[in-house]
Amino acid sequence: MDIEMLKPTQTLIGQVPFWIGDPRRVNAVGAKVLEFTSDFGKPPAPLAAAIVACVPMNVHADGIGETDFMITAKEITAAIEAGLKEPIEAEPELEVPKELITRSQLQELRSLHMPSFLPVGPDVNETEVYDEETGITQRRLSNGIPVNYKMSKSEAKCGVMRLIVGGGRAVEVLETKGAVIVGVRTLSEGGRLGNFSRDQVELFCVNHLINCSPESTEEFICTEFCFTLRNNGMHAAFQLLHMVLEHSVWLDDAFDRARQLYLSYFRSIPKSLERSTAHKLMLAMLNGDERFVEPTPHSLQNLTLESVKDVVMSQFICDSMEVSIVGDFSEGEIESCILDYLGTVKATRGPERARNTGLSYLELQILICNINSIPRGY
Repeated sequence: MDIEMLKPTQTLIGQVPFWIGDPRRVNAVGAKVLEFTSDFGKPPAPLAAAIVACVPMNVHADGIGETDFMITAKEITAAIEAGLKEPIEAEPELEVPKELITRSQLQELRSLHMPSFLPVGPDVNETEVYDEETGITQRRLSNGIPVNYKMSKSEAKCGVMRLIVGGGRAVEVLETKGAVIVGVRTLSEGGRLGNFSRDQVELFCVNHLINCSPESTEEFICTEFCFTLRNNGMHAAFQLLHMVLEHSVWLDDAFDRARQLYLSYFRSIPKSLERSTAHKLMLAMLNGDERFVEPTPHSLQNLTLESVKDVVMSQFICDSMEVSIVGDFSEGEIESCILDYLGTVKATRGPERARNTGLSYLELQILICNINSIPRGY
């Protein structure tokens, strides 16, 4: 919200009254407080007591390796002055979406896919299985997605939803080392969904109090959504999940940032005794298998946007994913959202998605370690 739109109001921070009066006064105070930055280099500007720049001692240069990072005080002040001379342009007005899927679009999706509940398993005829001990209800959608939900009053009007997709880094092959973690990070860095920009998606999440955090592990790709049930927050979270599954956008600049991030991670390993020891120990135990350690710069350079997209999306198949929800909702509310937003996800099967991406299934390798001193199994 623009500060000019604020109205005079009084609130309490702790037990101290805090007054927000005329916005022009607030702007004037802000300008006064920050004039040592905004007026830097001008005659009336207050003298800077010190300019502190935190810089690395070493920097990685391609073809050279680690080299000393050299910079002078004049270069720092010149960079500040050059930045202050650049014109400041107002940010473009963003239309914050109230919903990611309109009612008309939802009706079309329901008519197209006809979502329904199927028997939970091949040996179970019931379409709903309720466990008395845990309070968990199991469902299975007509597109193959299994769903578990539990109604809980632990946190009033709040809920958590987790999407788990089987596969993870374990499915990486020689040509695509690091593709899963870089691909998941690319989606996170890009943030675009369908026709909505990253900024619009972020503001949509802020307005509906949704926190979304994707990550990848050795065995799974996992995305967790924390949401509130106020102001249709659960519907908004399910809309976000539907868009992630159906309309994720892969961007070149997001891929470059993700790859650069893991390059910096790898180069920082020798700077930490703990990380360096763990890295070498894992390589020794796994015979150099990179799927369970940070990918090397060579592996990262071999990746492309298309290759990481194919590897990640090949795992997003309906019979390989599971959605679990816990929250302060009613049975009618949660099952309506499940049918509307998960049931309308296009059905995909393992062989179909693998054929479309040119990937083949891997042979499962099982390592058995006999350790006499530990009488338990892992």
